[in-house]
Amino acid sequence: MSDGAIAHVQQCIHSHRYSNEVEPASIEAELLCDADNLDALGAVGLARCFCYGGELGQPIYDPETPVSVDDSPAGRTQTNHLRKKILSLPERMYTGEGRRLAEERREFVADFVDRVEREAAGDA
Repeated sequence: MSDGAIAHVQQCIHSHRYSNEVEPASIEAELLCDADNLDALGAVGLARCFCYGGELGQPIYDPETPVSVDDSPAGRTQTNHLRKKILSLPERMYTGEGRRLAEERREFVADFVDRVEREAAGDA
């Protein structure tokens, strides 16, 4: 593999990370970003979120830590993480089809988080 090809692949990988804030420099990098964001959204994304949060011992929801006062970058609870980070992923999509799929999945996740919070509050 040429040095140019290696650099191209490295840029794709580097730019797909949410926290890097590096813009993709090619269609391949844009596609990798969209694929990664789609993986974090929807039912599979919810499962991943709760598995990882459980591994870290983070609470699913805490009424004492609403998202409005949670100053952590990724959220101190799983519902806050979903609201702070995951629900914003459609805004980071690069392709039309990626945006369409992301918005559909975002709606699912938003409805789910709303339901979790209502049930935890005894309203559902």
